[in-house]
Amino acid sequence: KNAEIKRLEDEAAAYRSTLEGIGKAANTLQSQIQLIDRALTGLEADIRLTNAKISRTNLEIRELGDGIREQELSIGREREHLNALVRALAESDRETPLEILLKHETVSAFFASMDNLLGLQQDIHSALAELRRIRQDLTERKGNAESKRLELAALLGDLADKKALQIEERRQRNTLLRETKNQERRYQELLTEIERKRDALQQEINALESGLTATFDRSKLPAPGTGILGWPLPEPIFIT
Repeated sequence: KNAEIKRLEDEAAAYRSTLEGIGKAANTLQSQIQLIDRALTGLEADIRLTNAKISRTNLEIRELGDGIREQELSIGREREHLNALVRALAESDRETPLEILLKHETVSAFFASMDNLLGLQQDIHSALAELRRIRQDLTERKGNAESKRLELAALLGDLADKKALQIEERRQRNTLLRETKNQERRYQELLTEIERKRDALQQEINALESGLTATFDRSKLPAPGTGILGWPLPEPIFIT
């Protein structure tokens, strides 16, 4: 019985060691799941930030598009002014110098009118060049914004893929954690059963020992000092 108890205690120690390893594995899995949860929180924050950047870029593109259309309208108006000026110059070219001169009260007024006409023509050409430059700048900025939007969209796709991978990783870790806990519960049940068997054996040994004590009649023992334990040695021999 004692040998069986020793075997059961060794088996229980092995189960305890296994349970300790399973507990460490469960704690490790729990830590990994917590790390994945933190990573998912960060990815979700990055996704929200990227979506906000995409929305802002879309607004910038819309604003730049409006600016381009406004510049095109301004270019159209300036072209109309230039066309009107060209028609006026063409009509003046068909007039004789005398007719043009007679339209003005003085010669100085005539030359002032011609100077104003030429200056207006130059101003319109300069305004057209500036409007074209502004439109070109807005077009380039719009192109850059659209490229940025494409980059952000690609980044958003990458973040979504990473999030999906992290979710799948967390699912696998949770499944493994459940299996580990089930295994831990089974080993705990085995350990409880082993300890129950050991306790039962110990109780059986105690019962046997009690039975032996109860059937031992101390009155049958020789009285002290009778020398019964000295046999077969001859008298007188002192035995300690």
